[in-house]
Amino acid sequence: MTFIGSLTAFFAASTGLTQNDIKKIIAYSTCSQLGYMFMACGLGQFSVSFFHLINHAFFKALLFLAAGCVIHAFNGQQDIRYMGSSINFLPFTYSSFLIGSLSLMGFPFLTGFYSKDLIIETAFANYTVNSYFSFSLSLFTALLTAFYSIRLLYHAFIAKPFSYNSPLRSISQSSSTLSNQSLSTFGSFATMESSLTGMSLPLFILSFFSIFFGYMAKDLFVGLGTPIFSAPSNFDCEFLEPLVRLYPLFASMTGIILAFSIYPINYPLSFANTLYYFFNGKWFFDTINSIIVTNYFLIFSYLIPLKSFDRGLISYFGPTGLSRSASALWSVMSINYQSGEIRNYVFAIFTVITSLFLILYLSFTLSSFDTSFKIISLIAPFLIARVTGETK
Repeated sequence: MTFIGSLTAFFAASTGLTQNDIKKIIAYSTCSQLGYMFMACGLGQFSVSFFHLINHAFFKALLFLAAGCVIHAFNGQQDIRYMGSSINFLPFTYSSFLIGSLSLMGFPFLTGFYSKDLIIETAFANYTVNSYFSFSLSLFTALLTAFYSIRLLYHAFIAKPFSYNSPLRSISQSSSTLSNQSLSTFGSFATMESSLTGMSLPLFILSFFSIFFGYMAKDLFVGLGTPIFSAPSNFDCEFLEPLVRLYPLFASMTGIILAFSIYPINYPLSFANTLYYFFNGKWFFDTINSIIVTNYFLIFSYLIPLKSFDRGLISYFGPTGLSRSASALWSVMSINYQSGEIRNYVFAIFTVITSLFLILYLSFTLSSFDTSFKIISLIAPFLIARVTGETK
């Protein structure tokens, strides 16, 4: 569980690193943080995992809600390449997005710091090969988390749009009716920022908890003598050297520095095109699934279960075969016995009655009277009607 959790965190973070849909980036970030939670469960730290789940709810809800404000301001546009330069138009949304991103990175003394960094420290404190691997991978994932968070902030609020046909153009034109004084302060803030009762108040509440909840609840969920959960099975993470505790911070700061060093200069890096397209293609899991798994499975399903078994074996011995055999049998019998001569009808009726008595005898021998009566009541009218020519 620890191994798969750390791989999941890395896979989702690397995939979100190159996505362009603002909601997809945050969604892959959620998947990455779920990997951290499973990693903590694999290490036996269930209370730490649950603590990160609650902390994650606040700053991730803040990010999704702020992303909704940005999408609404840009007339439904979700591609970050067509956003940008909105920091002057959406100052409160940008502040909320920044708080959520810093908490997601595990910035010191924000909510995410008290649970995410503790998971990484716990992995180091288990002193096993598997835990050291998870510790290294989770540290690198923390770097990637900081990188895609800054990339998202940069393209959504700071950078210039990639296209001149950005929604920002129509927004700016619609805001030209405002006075020059208002445009010199916050531009179209009055028309673009959400109302207090609509989105700003929830953003403020989530921002507050994204900053302070981790500090307020850390002694309630994790550590020695927690009142709700039993104490963790491993206390070594509480006695690590201070330098080890700074490793997650160093990884996050490295990701921030790399993001600010790369994206204002070039997008994407020319020497990393192959890696970029690999991550942008979500490690090509969807391609492999659609080309190999899905196609071959559909071919197998058509040839074996459907064509050979369902339409072949079952149909031949089932309804299709029985109906064809019955039609052929009754055609022969109608020619030979429905000739208008009384002797043929007497012989047919005698044959049917004899067959019914034989069925009745076998039914008494093998089963109960109710079963035999049901068999005769079902078969007798059909046989008599067929023989006497009442039905075709």
